[in-house]
Order: sequence, then C-alpha cells, then structure tokens
Amino acid sequence: MSRWFDRALFALLLTLAMFGAGAIGCLLAHVAVPDWLLPACAVVAVLVPRRTTLPPASRSAPPRARIAAAATLAVLVAALAYGSLATASRHWDGAVAWDAKAQRLADAPTLEQPYFRDTNVFCHSRDYPLLQPVLIATIERSTGAGRLVFVLAFAIAVAALGLALLRRTGDERIALGATLAFALTPNLVNPTSGGFDSGYADGLLCACITVAAAGVIAGDRIWLALGLFLAVLTKPEGLPYGGAFVAAVWLVGDGGMLRAATVGWLAAATLQLSLQHDLATNGTERALPLLLIGCAVLGAAVLGSDRWLVRRAGDARLRTRLGLLMVALLLVVGPLLAACVGDVAGSFGAYLNAPSRLWSRLERLPAVLAGFGEFALWRGAFGLTWLLPPCLWLLTRRLPNDKARRVLGVAMLLFVAVWIAAFLLSPIEDLQHHLRSTLPRLLDHATGAAWLFSAACWHRLCAASQPH
Repeated sequence: MSRWFDRALFALLLTLAMFGAGAIGCLLAHVAVPDWLLPACAVVAVLVPRRTTLPPASRSAPPRARIAAAATLAVLVAALAYGSLATASRHWDGAVAWDAKAQRLADAPTLEQPYFRDTNVFCHSRDYPLLQPVLIATIERSTGAGRLVFVLAFAIAVAALGLALLRRTGDERIALGATLAFALTPNLVNPTSGGFDSGYADGLLCACITVAAAGVIAGDRIWLALGLFLAVLTKPEGLPYGGAFVAAVWLVGDGGMLRAATVGWLAAATLQLSLQHDLATNGTERALPLLLIGCAVLGAAVLGSDRWLVRRAGDARLRTRLGLLMVALLLVVGPLLAACVGDVAGSFGAYLNAPSRLWSRLERLPAVLAGFGEFALWRGAFGLTWLLPPCLWLLTRRLPNDKARRVLGVAMLLFVAVWIAAFLLSPIEDLQHHLRSTLPRLLDHATGAAWLFSAACWHRLCAASQPH
C-alpha cells in the first residue's frame, strides 16, 4: 500500500511542478494559460517511471491504530474541504491578495488585463508568486471547486511526512504518531489566517517545505528538488527557505543532495524573479536572460566550491570556516535579487531598502525572542511542535549522528535566523502587532519539518536503547 502512496505523491508533485513551470512560462510569454495544461501535466507525470525502495516495516502498528488514524485524517480532510468550499477567504491577505488574483485569473488566465497591467488598478502585493492563484483558477474553470487546492496541500504534507518516516525508520507506529501530531496541530487546521483552508498560501508553502524536509529525511533527492521548486513559486519566503536548505546541505557536505537542492531552488528562482520583473514593468522588460546567467553562476559557485572541498580530502575545518560566508550568501542572495531585479517596490524591497534598521533595532531582539516563546509554546496553537525538537536533540546529541538530521536541524536554525532578521528589518513599527499577525504563519511553514526532525531523533533514541 505504501508503494502506491509513494507513486501517487511523486506523480502529484511532478504534476504541480510541471504545471507551475508551464503556467509561468505562458504568463511570461504574454499568452493565456490553457485549460488543458494541468490535465496534460498529470498524464505525463503518471507515465514518468518512479524507482524507489520501500523497506518492509520492521514494526507494524496495531490494526486499531491504523483505523483510528485513517478515521482521524478523513475527518480532518472533510472539515478542511467544507471550510474551503463553504466560504471565501476570511482574512486580509487571503481576500485582497490571493483570492483576488485567483478570481481575475479564473476570469481570464493571462496577465494581459488591467488588474495586472494598469498601475491605476489596485493590485495588492503585485510581486507575490502566482502558483497558487493560477492553480486555483485553472481548477475553478474546469470543475468550479478550485479551493480544494487547500485540501490537496494538506494531503501532500501529510503523505510526505508519513512516507518519509516509514522509509527512514520502518516503524509504522512512529510514522503514524508523527503524522497525526502534525495533522492535528491546532494552528494548521483552525479557520483563522494561516490555516490550510484560510485562503492564505501558508498552507501550500507548509506542504512544500514538508516535502523538501521529507526528501532530506528519506534521502530522496527528487522530493527535495520538487519541494524547493514549488516553495519558491508559492510565497516570497520560499526564496530564503530554499537558500537555507542549500546552505545546510552545503555545510554538511552531501554532494548528491546539494545538486538536487540547488537545481530545484535556482530553477524556480529564475522563473519567479522573471515573473516579478514582468509584473513590475507591466510586461515591457524581460529579465529572464540576465537571471539565467546569474543563477547559473551562483549554482556553479555553490557546486564548484563543494567539489573543491571534497578534493581537499573532506577538510571539515575549512568547510566550517567558509561556512559563514556561504550561509550569508545563500540566505541573502535570493531576497537581494528579488529586490533589485524582481521588483524594487515589492515585499523584499520594503524590507531591504533600509538595511541599517537591522543594527538600530537590535534592542528589539529580546522582545522578538519572547514573541517566539509566546506564540510557539505558551499559547498552545502548536502543541509540542516547537518544544520537542530541542529536547530530543539534547537527548541524542552524544549519539552517532547522520547527515539527514544534521541537514534538517541546520536548515531549521537558519529558518529561525531568517525570521528574526525579518522582524528587525520590517518597515512595520508596531512590533507586537507584527509578531501577532505574522509569527504564527511563519511557524506554520516549518511545522512539518519540526515533526520530521523530532520523529527522526526519537527513532534514533529508541534504537540506541535497544540491546545489541
């Protein structure tokens, strides 16, 4: 059964990636996205062979546990489906940014209309990625139920998390437990901003980051590449998150995973930044050739530096010394390209137009850290999601480590660094309001990664406690 789920998930991810690339290509070519593009991508994805080894479960879950887990997930999916279809978006960004774009693209799946091309027409967050709106619009045009994309995102995240843990641990009980813990995280299934059915793109981004993290844990390069590719095309935060994954893999020194992460991240960045530039200039300028060259040079620098270090007999100290420079480069280059080449007046431009704020606001750091404690731990919206990773890491830090857990742990630390920098650089002066409205949604993005890391640590702890 798990083999069929794995094959279905691969086909679904490949469908979304091909559709995203094709749809953005159409928009950049100033032509309408054809209604047949999505089903055509699905047919191709189903025909692409998938070779993967799924080891038999070493520890099976009791039949009652399987039934209870399946029933719980079915109820959650039904509730999200009802919430998605019963109402339109109920909060600010969902209504004025994501829903508005999806509706315009459902009416006419092209950028050649006043909403996108006439600067006198209000278009909230013009630089936002368009994968979610164009996907909803395409499904809406053919079925009238485009908002089921939110349910699809939830299913992708749940399936990727469970399958990755099953492939890594072979323990159905750990896989089921972590999957249910993730699926029942209150902030993901609540009806407010950031929940999967709220209309925001945070749910889809959570699914993409979960797929990338699942690729790391399961050693699946295709999942990692597709997860990062889709993340960049989903929300602006996908750019620094992709850089965080690439930096983490580079620091650990896994060449195969580094190639997958770099290709997925930079391929999507080239498309997304070209689209941002097209939107910012009303279709009068093209930045694709420049971005192709720039991203190719960056990719060559990342992969070339890794190969150079490998040839030096894996000098760990040298890699560590160069690590700070590489991490800074990979975390900053995406937002900088978005601000300078994509859209200078866009999301990243508003944060980076006054970099001195980062230093002048350092006194805010205690308040930002206190906000993390409040929203990640005290309020209960995330349960044990953000308490278990550091606790389990402390318990397993002296045990033999593996590259996958190191990569995911470093990536999550870099996520936190990105979040802190965002609050210090923000043009919003009211810090408490910004924390309250934004931090829970940022935590949503890495919730799946947090449960994957915790489950992998728990499995390592259990294995160490077994008599040899």
